[in-house]
Amino acid sequence: MRSYWDHLEETTKKESLNKKEPAFRASAIFPVMQSPLIQSRVLFFGYWMVKRNIPAIGFVKTLRRKDGTLLSRTFSLITEPRAFRVEVKDILEESEYGEELFEGSLELEFFSSMPLVFPFPATTVNYYGADFSTFVHTAERIFNNYEDYQANTVTKVAESGFNITLANGGNPFFAFVNGPKEDKDKNIKATFINANGNIQENLFRLGKVAPYETKFIYPAKEIDLAPFLKNEIGTLKLNFDIEWAFPRLLVGNFQDIPFIASITHSYYDCTTATSKKDYWLDSEEKWHDASLILPLLIEDDLETTLSFYPIYTPSQFSIDAEIYTLNGTLIGKGKLFENLESESQFKRFPMKNFVRNFLGKDPIEPLSIRLIATKTGKDPIPSRIKIALDVTQKKEILGCNICTNLQPFNPDFEKKNKSFRWAPLVFDTPHFCLFIMNSSPEKDYKKSDKILLQFYRESDLEILRKEIEIPPHGAFLIDTTKSEDLEAFFQGKTGWVTVESGNPYLVTYYLALHPSGAVGGDHGY
Repeated sequence: MRSYWDHLEETTKKESLNKKEPAFRASAIFPVMQSPLIQSRVLFFGYWMVKRNIPAIGFVKTLRRKDGTLLSRTFSLITEPRAFRVEVKDILEESEYGEELFEGSLELEFFSSMPLVFPFPATTVNYYGADFSTFVHTAERIFNNYEDYQANTVTKVAESGFNITLANGGNPFFAFVNGPKEDKDKNIKATFINANGNIQENLFRLGKVAPYETKFIYPAKEIDLAPFLKNEIGTLKLNFDIEWAFPRLLVGNFQDIPFIASITHSYYDCTTATSKKDYWLDSEEKWHDASLILPLLIEDDLETTLSFYPIYTPSQFSIDAEIYTLNGTLIGKGKLFENLESESQFKRFPMKNFVRNFLGKDPIEPLSIRLIATKTGKDPIPSRIKIALDVTQKKEILGCNICTNLQPFNPDFEKKNKSFRWAPLVFDTPHFCLFIMNSSPEKDYKKSDKILLQFYRESDLEILRKEIEIPPHGAFLIDTTKSEDLEAFFQGKTGWVTVESGNPYLVTYYLALHPSGAVGGDHGY
């Protein structure tokens, strides 16, 4: 694990480029599967041409079998800022694979003659089927070189911060692709945590793992978790190592009837991370220590739950919540935590009843919630306060489990007068929503944000442009079922939207709301 401070320096400060070897390669590697029930693809946008003015990117895509052996590798040149979609089924057909079931890995590598700054590319894996569509951004990658390996393994910590469930036929899993070096005896120590904060430890012995071998592990198939989880949502910590690969896992849950997948990624367990760089700045009067605005879907049968995990750097802080309409009108506010400590048990907060206290009834449209962290102990807040945004349509059907972080106030951001964001738009799923949200850790934030939206599609280089304005603590919602102009533009395929904003704290989130009741989603880039 590298500190959040080091991450910020690498991605925001030009002088840091002179201190480290520039990255001319960015890559992602995803566990993928293909069957009559589930398909896998990766979506990305040619953002290098727009954001970095890089004229061309070399693109290598490699599909490997489960045992790590090569099935297909192709090279192409990306020179256009448009939407790209890589379907595993297409690669299998081109490779004359011939079998109905496939498990393996898809690696995407992007090469440039100009520095890419960040070796993680903005790629999104999408598992989808007849009754679901679920997403997560780049998690694991193969390191570029020894310096890259050293910088990202300064501290080795467990991976955690996601939900597991056996309810309604749930089957939790975690998956990874081994690095380029054989592991002769790989073990994974798992610490299960249930809704009551109880702990159960187990060891998964994987034995020899070949270079680039893909592993899908289903813990409930190897141990009896039912008496421990008691049909409620729990979480998991995983201690392991992957040689020469960034050790972030693709994780989630499957459901049998109907068959549904819900994926997300693991995150750092920071409970043993106590260096100065693991804490943020001391409080300043003008700023909240950290905040984050999120969509709140609680109308009809929808429920939004916020999950807090026992993974924080040792500290004490409170969490307050402010509820807004999408036009930025404050509805009410209250406290979720009086004093959250890093070793607190796994906590989940369904928001429907919380909001009823202000409205006296259920809302008829989406709202937003602004979370505010304030230190209550002697130490500053952790630099990483990871939470999950969980949205469900039906109690018995899997929802999303979006990993995100509160945004600590950053004095350097006051010098920034623009930001660039982008997010996918998936018009080949029945109902897709994108939230573009304007907020800030500033206590008295009152800035409306004038935004340029540019829409890009797969088929050609035509761009659709829109100008919008979002009030403070407000949001702009793109709903594919209510956007006739966008529906005509994208023609039932995938695309992307770029967001040019004046707010460095602007955030985006997207959700695929399936008629089956399944919900998939993630945050944008």
